[in-house]
Amino acid sequence: MLSTQVTPAQTHAWANFLAGAVHNGLDPTLVTQWLTVLADATGSPVLPSLASMPLADYISLRLSAILAGLETTTHVPYLAGWHLRIAPELGRLPLRLITTALITAAVFGWIADGCSRSTIKNTLAMLSRIFEQAIVDGILEHNPAHITGWQREYQQVEDELRDPRSLALRDWDALTELDDALVVASYNRYRG
Repeated sequence: MLSTQVTPAQTHAWANFLAGAVHNGLDPTLVTQWLTVLADATGSPVLPSLASMPLADYISLRLSAILAGLETTTHVPYLAGWHLRIAPELGRLPLRLITTALITAAVFGWIADGCSRSTIKNTLAMLSRIFEQAIVDGILEHNPAHITGWQREYQQVEDELRDPRSLALRDWDALTELDDALVVASYNRYRG
């Protein structure tokens, strides 16, 4: 369960939402009651619009806070990670629906695409900062970007490059049997 302690960002977001609703002619008491019912239903004082906000929209709102405190030389690789990898892969997903499993799958995809270790590290660092800011804003309670085991994938790729035959079938009879089965199943028993 998420903490029910309201952060300044949440208070500001709720106040803006309430002001907009009143500006549009809604009764502030009814809007406040509605927001309270929603917060109780979701177990979180986060506005529904923030809770379901896509990652890309959250970045648009909070990028300066996410990058705050970083050396300016770090901005370029972190933002490259955002624009080239994170946004295309995860940007459309609501912030609360991004899981460690999704991030792990994305990382393995980036490794398969040929991204270097340092590129992956910078991308994961940016992801981690995004989710840490979401925790500060009260949207999440834990950081799903803390993943492990991805560096072993590089070792496997290096091993395969050194010994590509390790991927081949070791049993010649099994390979021949597979070949014969494919010929039998093919159109006009095509041997290729």
